[in-house]
Amino acid sequence: YSCTVDRLLSLRTMRQRSPYLTSRHMGMTAMIAALTSFMRNGADIVTACEEVSGQSFASKEITLRRAINMVQATRDGSEENSQLMRAAHHIHAAYRLSARSGCEMVKCLEAVRASMRQQTRLDELRRQAFSMPLATIRLLTWLPVLSIALGELIGAKTLRFLFTSLPGAACLAVGASLYALGLVWTRSLTRTLRALKDEDSALIMTSKRTLR
Repeated sequence: YSCTVDRLLSLRTMRQRSPYLTSRHMGMTAMIAALTSFMRNGADIVTACEEVSGQSFASKEITLRRAINMVQATRDGSEENSQLMRAAHHIHAAYRLSARSGCEMVKCLEAVRASMRQQTRLDELRRQAFSMPLATIRLLTWLPVLSIALGELIGAKTLRFLFTSLPGAACLAVGASLYALGLVWTRSLTRTLRALKDEDSALIMTSKRTLR
């Protein structure tokens, strides 16, 4: 009994010294740091999750549903749903690994934290790398339409040339063929990005099914 009281008093003291540990919208990195701090102070992983999420669990285990609810309760608004779901799956996997192998949970959480930091940095670099090509693709996709509209505005009668004359029909056929080839080429260039988005969408759908 005295050990339990001492641990509760210790947790209360730590929360008073570190207000961010119980603040909502702290973000994934701060959330994992808070879990680690509670556990270093003597709490088990279930108690730490209850303290961080502000929820009480009916049983002494960390399910995927509880991990998802915890990361959603502590999100800071700048994190995407795929990042939150990935963090929840990592925390649940770390809990299962620690429960089965006896590995120290703090070390598992530190590994999750390092992995999430690396993944966040990777996502940012990927967005930076794809932002300029995607903007260029969008511009080039609409450029033929804009060119025809500009020709009509300045009185060049572009549509009449394209649809009422043989040279115009030839230009239209060649332009449409090149336009189609360009779309196929750009889709092949962005295949990697689409694959990553599909993977994130699948992760989100799996997590939603877990919450049902």
